[in-house]
Amino acid sequence: MLYKTGKFLLQGFIKLIGIFPLGFHHFNAKWIGWCIENVFKYRTDLVDDNLNHAFPEKTQSERDQIRHQFYIHFAKIFLEAVWFSACDRKRLRNSHIAEIINPELVNKLYDERPSIMIMSSHSGNWEIMGGACNYSYKEDFHFSDLDICSVYRKLSSKMMNEIMEDIRLAVISDRKAFTGYMESRNVLRYVFKNKDKKKIYLFTTDQRPYFNGPDHMTVNFMNRPCLTMSASAGVAKKFGMAVVYQRMLERKGGYDIEYIPICEDASKMSVEEMIDRYYKLLEEDLRIQPFNYLWTHNRWWLMN
Repeated sequence: MLYKTGKFLLQGFIKLIGIFPLGFHHFNAKWIGWCIENVFKYRTDLVDDNLNHAFPEKTQSERDQIRHQFYIHFAKIFLEAVWFSACDRKRLRNSHIAEIINPELVNKLYDERPSIMIMSSHSGNWEIMGGACNYSYKEDFHFSDLDICSVYRKLSSKMMNEIMEDIRLAVISDRKAFTGYMESRNVLRYVFKNKDKKKIYLFTTDQRPYFNGPDHMTVNFMNRPCLTMSASAGVAKKFGMAVVYQRMLERKGGYDIEYIPICEDASKMSVEEMIDRYYKLLEEDLRIQPFNYLWTHNRWWLMN
């Protein structure tokens, strides 16, 4: 009873705050980000270490500026998720919080290949990708949100795990019919079950390995060797999917999303080549927008 009451109150509070306009949340991200950085000093040592290794060519003053911009971006991610929780499809679409600039590529690959593997990252705002089908303003997608499988990692807190599920799926057209919110350990079973159906798989590929396993790869990422999971590329290769990289760059008021082909038929490319291409594209994005990444996360923990 206490659990249900606490969850109900917290969800109600999040949706109440979410009713406020997107601009309100973006404004508050500035001072909340400052507090996270300068008052609570949340993982500032780790952020500094990551930035020092990632951008040795920059001056300390430049890295300090990146850190400051990052914490504003960090606050924005969570406040946008709160705003997203109170969205319907009309409000989301009218906001232009995210715009997919080349939906025609996704449509082409969806029509021609068995499925599509989208290799995303912790840049932009991954918490609002449950609304992806609403972000195309050039042409309609040839699929619906019910055809998308979004892969996530289960949180340690049961309550927060359930609340984040509610937030991430806030604008799904039919929650009861939607089966694509998939914990990472169950993905392979899901793919086999749906191998005869066209699906869009959204995989956050730069998630650090949960343990030191034999199928993990070592890549050079931002000037350091980095262990990475290769499940997204492995699954795509096994089922001959098209593979694309999701670029999500921040702009005023939201994000521009671009899909960049890695291969049209993953059965013809090695897992190592796909993963290497992915990290090269991600590194290009971090050179463009150094703040636009989850620098509080230690990607290199198993290599230290």
